[in-house]
Amino acid sequence: MKLLDLTILADQNSPCSRAYLQILAHAGYRQKKVILLDILGESKKVAMITKLIGLKAASLLKKYHQSRSVQYPKEWLNWAKRVQNTLPIPIDYLGPFKFEDYADKVLKLTILSLDDKRLSDLIKQENCKTLLYTDEGRVTRNILDIEGTKIIHIHPGIVPDVKGSDGVLWSILLRKKLGYTGFYMNEGIDTGDILTQLEYDIPNLTPANVPKDWVYPLVLSIWDPYFRAQLLLKIISITEKENLDISSLPTKKQNPNEGR
Repeated sequence: MKLLDLTILADQNSPCSRAYLQILAHAGYRQKKVILLDILGESKKVAMITKLIGLKAASLLKKYHQSRSVQYPKEWLNWAKRVQNTLPIPIDYLGPFKFEDYADKVLKLTILSLDDKRLSDLIKQENCKTLLYTDEGRVTRNILDIEGTKIIHIHPGIVPDVKGSDGVLWSILLRKKLGYTGFYMNEGIDTGDILTQLEYDIPNLTPANVPKDWVYPLVLSIWDPYFRAQLLLKIISITEKENLDISSLPTKKQNPNEGR
């Protein structure tokens, strides 16, 4: 296994986190570090609970409630397994998952949001040069401004043409293809300096008789993370071919006013 000097910002329940780690392992790569986040949220209810019992106890309470609730209907799980089995490279999104199998060091952190100072302090303490952000939404300035740290994000859309939420859907509607862009994140919405891009003809993503309301969630949960991981492999291949550090790859600047 080749050891990558890359820190994955992961989430226990994120299909993208699982896909990146499993696809990298399949290609012969292991991570130096994973920061495994448990994000509680910033609602008034969460704030009240954490004030009363503390972050760790609030996290345990959240896990308990999740274990007691039915997160996915049985029919959904059956369809998810069927779609999962059509992937060109095996990825298990549904079974038990040990992050320790994919990284030398797994750092578990409970926070209220990405803006939580505990996260930026840990990134500085661990001297993380390059982070892979595996979730949706925007990384906040307190992380973006860490000196000597760059954050890679892989977006489901060819920027600047397709930016923002639901990139998979808009790529299919506007460009008639599935497109992905890897970039170093900045404070804008998908406006960072571009590392590389890939575009695919639209494959048969789900069986024809999948319930209509589940087609898009199945594509987002199973196929989209697979394609993101393929683009990450392309970025890593560039670092090896050009003998470059993953934090200092050549980029193409975007005009933040272009696109939609």
